[in-house]
Amino acid sequence: MQNLTLVGQTKSISKTDNLVPFPTISERDSLKNFAYRVAGPRDFVLNLVVNAAIPWWITKGMVFVPLFGATSIFSLLAPMGFILVGATSFFGFFNGLTKGKVNKETLIYRFKTNPSWLIPTLLTSLAFGIIGGLTFILILSFIYSSFPPVIVSREKMIIGQSLLAAFLAYFVQVFALLNAKNLKIQKVKMVEAI
Repeated sequence: MQNLTLVGQTKSISKTDNLVPFPTISERDSLKNFAYRVAGPRDFVLNLVVNAAIPWWITKGMVFVPLFGATSIFSLLAPMGFILVGATSFFGFFNGLTKGKVNKETLIYRFKTNPSWLIPTLLTSLAFGIIGGLTFILILSFIYSSFPPVIVSREKMIIGQSLLAAFLAYFVQVFALLNAKNLKIQKVKMVEAI
């Protein structure tokens, strides 16, 4: 027998016990760990790549990109603010509701036991997307009205947009994942057809 101390608790264990000498992690802490170390960085890398590729493709052949116009910073950032924030918050809420364990069984269980999670999640994500898009529109409009015409080199615009998108995706994913429990979801009893 040997004594093992786990966060202020002493427990006697034998050599046959298969215990790992680490404190148990609460569900909230494991969700935080998943949010900060898995889901957030995954969205960071994904959005860094996607939001570098899109402006690279759209502004091909341009040396400078204006703030407003047909092919401009505004035409890239305003839709990105809506789509990125909306989609990332939806998947963040979904990860939070499924505790980060998504597989076929989890999806089937989630839909069969409580399908009412989908509408509040979609509406909240849509609201987040609208807020994100409007925020970008207001910020860019303020810059346009307050400063002389802004023209940025293509490379700086691509790097700036991809980094902005990556950091925004990281923080939106983590926020939504950790706050998924706050969605107003009611338990719905499923009645099987006879």
